[in-house]
Amino acid sequence: MPESLVAAFALGLVYNAAPGPVRAETVHKSVAGGFRAGLAVRLGSLAGDMLWAAPGLAGESASSSGQRHCVGEWSGARSI
Repeated sequence: MPESLVAAFALGLVYNAAPGPVRAETVHKSVAGGFRAGLAVRLGSLAGDMLWAAPGLAGESASSSGQRHCVGEWSGARSI
C-alpha cells in the first residue's frame, strides 16, 4: 500500500510538471496575482478535464456493458 501511494504521488508530480499552456498560465497568474490566482487556474483546468472526460468514460462503460442506446438517449444523441 505505501509503495502504491509513493508511486501515485510521483506520477502526479511528473504529470503536473509537464510544460504546456495550463502550466504557463498558472505561472503567469501566480506571479501576477499570487497563490490563489494560480490555484484558481489549476482548479479550473481540473474541472474542465473532468467535464471533458466524464462523457467519454460513461460511454465506454456503457459500450462495454452492452447499453449503448442508454448513453445515446441520455446525451441526446442518436445511437448508431
